[in-house]
Amino acid sequence: MHWARLGTLGLLGAWLSGCTIEASPGFEDVSVSQKQLREAATGMEFGDPLPGLTPALIRRFERGRTLFSAILDSSDGLGYAYSGLPSCSICHSTPVTGGSSGIQQRRFGFLAPDGSFDPLLDEGGPSIQGSGVVGPRGHDCPAAPPSPLEDVPVDANVLAFRRSTPLFGLGLVEAIPDETLELLARSELRNRDGVRGRVNHVKDATTGRRRPGRFGLKSQVVTLTEFVSTALLNELGITTPLFPEENCPGGDCRFADCDGIPNPDMGAERVSRFVDYVRLLSPPPPRALTATARQGERLFQGIGCAACHVPTLVTGESSIAEIDRVAFHPYSDFLVHDMGPSNLGSADLTTQGQAPAQYVRTAPLWGANSIAELFHDGRGGDVPGAVFWHGGEAQVARDRFEALSSDEQAAVAEFVLSL
Repeated sequence: MHWARLGTLGLLGAWLSGCTIEASPGFEDVSVSQKQLREAATGMEFGDPLPGLTPALIRRFERGRTLFSAILDSSDGLGYAYSGLPSCSICHSTPVTGGSSGIQQRRFGFLAPDGSFDPLLDEGGPSIQGSGVVGPRGHDCPAAPPSPLEDVPVDANVLAFRRSTPLFGLGLVEAIPDETLELLARSELRNRDGVRGRVNHVKDATTGRRRPGRFGLKSQVVTLTEFVSTALLNELGITTPLFPEENCPGGDCRFADCDGIPNPDMGAERVSRFVDYVRLLSPPPPRALTATARQGERLFQGIGCAACHVPTLVTGESSIAEIDRVAFHPYSDFLVHDMGPSNLGSADLTTQGQAPAQYVRTAPLWGANSIAELFHDGRGGDVPGAVFWHGGEAQVARDRFEALSSDEQAAVAEFVLSL
């Protein structure tokens, strides 16, 4: 096992304020050193499957990776309205397939003076599908879509950019018990620096129940099936059993079905291939800690960064042994936090679920060394630049970072880039 298995500890999340994971009352006592966790992850490469998978699961992973990397066309249901990039791997390519990229999604909406947000769904919102294809279907379809197919409507007063995020380790994130996220939110109420993370309770599209979200900039998605299905619809214009209706470019539905494939474009079995690939991707491999990075780790803890960027969590029960009740270290609490006044510009000002304009999810820091431009829209650049854009609940930790010497700031940056 390449991370720590925690016996019967299936419903508990924990974090490392020092060097151990401590079990809550009622569960088996566990103590796993941070050094053990890091050493267990050595030998992995970016883009590898989870270590120790059965041959059957390896085949599922490889089958999913092939589909994820394929160039899709109208025979796959590539939408009349889509992003213009016909493969998942185009946006998730750095440093390898499954990673990030500099490609950004544009989102828009109308933010009212009272703080309410309208995603302008009737005008094609909330994201831009600028390109399209026409399949061999019906005489009422145009020979080719206009270019650009869709643009930001004139009444939108919010335009936000979101960088493609890496997918490494997301099967572990999906397996975080809901109770863990609730526990983290309650625990942060005791934080003296004003950190008050919230659970974004959203509808799980796979069951209809309200659950804590964990994926996306606003933690607005619960499961990887929904995560993948949403991307297929919004980025590729491919409908699925979960989202069987086509996007209407600019709110005009006259030609939405002109992709040439009856809805849903992609069946559940094929969607599951994408999900298998993402679910079975290994976490990003950490770098060896230098003496400077160890100093940076102590400073990272001391100035309060770990209040939100929680080092270690524990998964719940899973039918996949490599995800079942294991400790992993994403450096995130997967809660949403108030990032400060909108004039700071640190939030994207859209609203999703219970996460309003100023709230964003704590970005996981694992694999930060694989991302060329940090922060959700790349504006931060390096580690000090990303820290600069923190405000609101993160203001105290940001001010402490700014008060460090240049060598100390460099040590914190080296530590973050080792994760």
